[in-house]
Amino acid sequence: MQGVSPSLVSHGFDSDTVSPADRIDYWRHGLISTHTVELDEQQPFHASGQVWKVGDFILTGGTMTPQRLVRTAREIRQDQLDHYGLFTVGSGARIAIIDGTETRLTPGDLQIFDFWQAETSISLGGRTTTLYLPRDLIDGLFPGFSRFHGTVLRDERATLLARHLVSMHRYLGAIDAEEIGSLVDLTMSCALDTLQRSLAPGPADLPNAIAQRTEIVEFIRSGLADPDLSPAMILARFPLSRSSLFRLFEADGGVKRVIRQERLRAIRSHLLDEGDSRSIEDLALAYGFSSDWSLTRAFREVYGVTPASLRRAVSETSHDPAAVPSIRDIVQS
Repeated sequence: MQGVSPSLVSHGFDSDTVSPADRIDYWRHGLISTHTVELDEQQPFHASGQVWKVGDFILTGGTMTPQRLVRTAREIRQDQLDHYGLFTVGSGARIAIIDGTETRLTPGDLQIFDFWQAETSISLGGRTTTLYLPRDLIDGLFPGFSRFHGTVLRDERATLLARHLVSMHRYLGAIDAEEIGSLVDLTMSCALDTLQRSLAPGPADLPNAIAQRTEIVEFIRSGLADPDLSPAMILARFPLSRSSLFRLFEADGGVKRVIRQERLRAIRSHLLDEGDSRSIEDLALAYGFSSDWSLTRAFREVYGVTPASLRRAVSETSHDPAAVPSIRDIVQS
């Protein structure tokens, strides 16, 4: 990992820096590990990628020679990415295949991906860029957003955003450190405004709704170990009516469900940290679950694996001498 500024970190890969015998394996297990890679290993291969991360803001991109990329239930279980993606092609082209329907993407197109759903794409070569969007934010603002998986936006706003993401990915490392935060905020605002106007009606006062949700979710995250954390505690802390609080989190299934989801996310972070040796029972009790059994049941409902299985998978990956940083590693860092 290379620190670019106090707030911006970068992870990169270039196949030209790896021995020819290892290039494809490093690519498969690193930045493209969200998919199974299928390619003709007899043909010349090149791939490079860069991930920029500022807090929860994640922007990935790079170039690759032609290859087929497949995301199935196996990859979904392995990487546990809790995000949507806005994908665009900067040069070249890509064919996306979702539910048997093929869509050709060219520069300026913006496609929505749900990382909890399967997809196949065929890269015809060129440059691509993806903006990762936190699921809890998007689902809270746009109820039922997952139904847009695979949708391609081609209106003027979407094209403008697509071209901005490609340029931002290419030049973000050259931006002054003190300007990065405002650029990230502006980009997220543009992305949410594009989704609201082009696709999914959201709250009339979108900026205020985002600010309110963000502040409340941060309060929830700061008190996950408090057994008294509840909607009543939130109402005592924020100047909101019960009905206003309900509307902010209606798409999430209510505030109680958000608290439970955030506790599960926190536990998942501990499980992904090989240095955390606490038992699953200790983690369960620390985050308000009555037993490791109740945690296991809730965890499997959300993530499709048990806490023990996830911890085992992390341990096996971390001891692989050929392991390189994956998107999951970067998101959790």
